[in-house]
Amino acid sequence: MIQEYFLLKNKNYEMVLQFDDEDFDYYTNVNVKIRFADTEYLLYDDNLLELRNVVLSFSDNIRLLDKSLNESKIGLLLNNYYFELDEAQTSYKIVLDDNESWIGEKYHYLMSNDYATWLYKYGGNIILKVTPMLHSDNEEIDRIEYSKFLENYKDIFRDEISLEQLTEMKNVVVSIYNKYMR
Repeated sequence: MIQEYFLLKNKNYEMVLQFDDEDFDYYTNVNVKIRFADTEYLLYDDNLLELRNVVLSFSDNIRLLDKSLNESKIGLLLNNYYFELDEAQTSYKIVLDDNESWIGEKYHYLMSNDYATWLYKYGGNIILKVTPMLHSDNEEIDRIEYSKFLENYKDIFRDEISLEQLTEMKNVVVSIYNKYMR
């Protein structure tokens, strides 16, 4: 039977956790989706343990967005970084940390094939943001396909959330984990 739990809900959108509880175990994937404007986006499709770990790590450590990152382009920068890794190039001037990873990766909260979900502090607020990821059925993304993606690129969702909402989200995930995984 499909179970659905609200992680965030207000008059404009809802973020839900869904899974089939029949034969549920460690390897069963759970989904996190966000719904607004009559559209639904799959933000996460992986196991519950991984989701719990992500939620716990972010609930106690929401990072202030690095000043060198353009907040309005964080999703675009991630796509540029991944495209550069595939192409073994550095034409987009991506800022890397000491481990040769893009400095913005520490702000992405959830990830699916098609979307990156971000959580960070910016302008004194906690920001939840969803941005598109270029996903191709081909193994490699060519420059023409990537150029078309860039031309049509647009962030999907952005909202300020409270620490209380974030804590409630953590409590729901941990509660479900404790119920099904122990």
